[in-house]
Amino acid sequence: MTDDARARWNERYLARPRVWSGAPNPVLVAETVALAPGRALDIGCGEGADALWLAERGWQVLGIDVSDVAIDRARDEARSRTEPGGPGLTGSAEFRRADLRDWLPESRTFDLVIAFFVHLPVDERDLVFTRLAAAVAPAGTLLLVGHAVSDATSGVGRPSAHLLVDESDLLPYAAGFSSVHSSTRAREVDGPSETEPLTVHDVVLVARR
Repeated sequence: MTDDARARWNERYLARPRVWSGAPNPVLVAETVALAPGRALDIGCGEGADALWLAERGWQVLGIDVSDVAIDRARDEARSRTEPGGPGLTGSAEFRRADLRDWLPESRTFDLVIAFFVHLPVDERDLVFTRLAAAVAPAGTLLLVGHAVSDATSGVGRPSAHLLVDESDLLPYAAGFSSVHSSTRAREVDGPSETEPLTVHDVVLVARR
């Protein structure tokens, strides 16, 4: 992450009133719905949909993103869901702008650490994801989701092919965890013409300490 990344993402967010759907990622719902709430860290939180879904279910969430615009939108959304007279989601979800290369989460602090579609060059990914794994508390969960390498030819817009991942790319970050499950999951998305869906694949790593 650099100031260029910050500017690029701010520009992307400013180009549209909303970039993402506002719905939680289905993998998040499936993998965490049975977990007891605790402290959660959401890396690359964007406009806050996943963090706020967790907060509504009793989690204390810290969302981190490189974009000032995304963080402002996440904070606004948290305030909009706050009931008069109480802290509401602003008391359960904190959003902070940070460069992931420079920001160091406290070790073994979070009961849940998530990073969805945070695509970085290999050296930066190793730095950031190793820190994320170290931030997972005893009995906590690490949940990483990335666009699969095969998506480079899916017809759907994706980051550069060298930034995409397969299961072997994510598995090293689960070293030392007691329970590790890795999978590649297919899902359908709208194609460029929006008349026929296209199949894409997500690489999912679920590791419990």
